[in-house]
Amino acid sequence: GGTVFSTHTKTLIDYVDCCGAFRDAVAGSGRRGADGSLVIDRDPTTFRHVLNFLRNNKVLLLPDDFMEWDMLLADSHYYGLKELQSAILSNYDYQRRSFKRQLPSGVVFLWSEVTESTGGVSTSPATPSTSGPLKVTVDINPPLPALNYDAATGVLHHQHAPITSLHGAASILTTVYGYKIQHWQTQSSEVVEELASSPPDASPQQGSGAF
Repeated sequence: GGTVFSTHTKTLIDYVDCCGAFRDAVAGSGRRGADGSLVIDRDPTTFRHVLNFLRNNKVLLLPDDFMEWDMLLADSHYYGLKELQSAILSNYDYQRRSFKRQLPSGVVFLWSEVTESTGGVSTSPATPSTSGPLKVTVDINPPLPALNYDAATGVLHHQHAPITSLHGAASILTTVYGYKIQHWQTQSSEVVEELASSPPDASPQQGSGAF
């Protein structure tokens, strides 16, 4: 059984010092199958990408729906291919997947706007303040990586970019973190809106600002 791959010796010769399997392939030694092919006890699903990486001048080319990141990274260690390891670790899709895997399954997100002159609380960012400067307070439980609230300035940041509205925060939570949002109204204790992707351009409903 198994999958047979064919390649030129020149594809592997620069890597014989990294991996015994490549050394055996070039030298004609090692465990052989009935047809004389070198037997490598690894998953063929990812080996084709390892081989293509070597063929394509160390450029990592993967299908859009590729999901076997952990297996491919393990193969890069097995074959001693540091360039492949670096290409995987620096790949945007791999980093995004790793980022999402460390996220909590759900968070409570509270956004409140307080007018400093009256101390009144506004829960609708679509309604401009007429009473004085507006201060935003945000509580995120549990905390999320790269999303930070500065209590001193009253500004929420994603990485280093300020988020100035509840709609902006909702967009970050859905598009960057991949969360589905349930917007609770405190007065009635019920869900009044659900978002599973970028929020619409329409003004948000009056509510508690709690996600």
